[in-house]
Amino acid sequence: MTIGKHPLVQRLVKGVFQCRPSFPRYERTWDTYVVLKYLKTLPDLKQISLCDLTYKLVMLCALITGQRCQSLHLMSWDNMVKNQSCYRFVIDSLVKQSAPGRAQPVLTLSKFAEDQSLCAFTTLKEYIKRTEPIRNSEPQLFISIIKPFKKVSKDTIGRWIKNVMKSSGVDTSIYKPHSTRAASTSKASQCHVPISAIMGAASWASDSTFHRFYNRQVEQVKDDQFGQAVLLDATTTT
Repeated sequence: MTIGKHPLVQRLVKGVFQCRPSFPRYERTWDTYVVLKYLKTLPDLKQISLCDLTYKLVMLCALITGQRCQSLHLMSWDNMVKNQSCYRFVIDSLVKQSAPGRAQPVLTLSKFAEDQSLCAFTTLKEYIKRTEPIRNSEPQLFISIIKPFKKVSKDTIGRWIKNVMKSSGVDTSIYKPHSTRAASTSKASQCHVPISAIMGAASWASDSTFHRFYNRQVEQVKDDQFGQAVLLDATTTT
């Protein structure tokens, strides 16, 4: 008999569940529209401060990729590929969802012609131009917004996301930076993006993970269906 089949162990596990049941953190999620609407109010890329430019890019990356702060933290010039329509970052380090035989996350930032103020491609292009003289050959994409402009941790990226959420009016006493993952994937589902595209963007092997932990009622398609659908909602909502 294995230890997991022992009657006393089974009774203990059931008792733990009764005392501390495992439920998803959120029953509902915030609407990505309110954050994207806020980002549209920021100054033009030629006038925007490095701080706001960084915040804007980090939040756009979080929303249109559906990835964790950990993955955003691992975005690097060394694993960046650019073509005429998008930037792609292959995350080549182990992340939470890494497993034998499972593909590593690929973060795609495509052009968004419908609204330049929400275009991650253009925002990233400006960010690269603005930070290249101060990064001192640092390969990690996101660097600090104050001297000495070194690479930042995933916790710093989380704080940046939280700052944008708070400025947008999202209740950060309830919703944490990781909630961008539920907010963006739930919005994509609401916009009728196929579950296969959502799973691919968020690097999930099973749709049960999405449905159990992330697919939430939102408080009130093309190539790169996931990210494009999230952005399009902010251009069509009045």
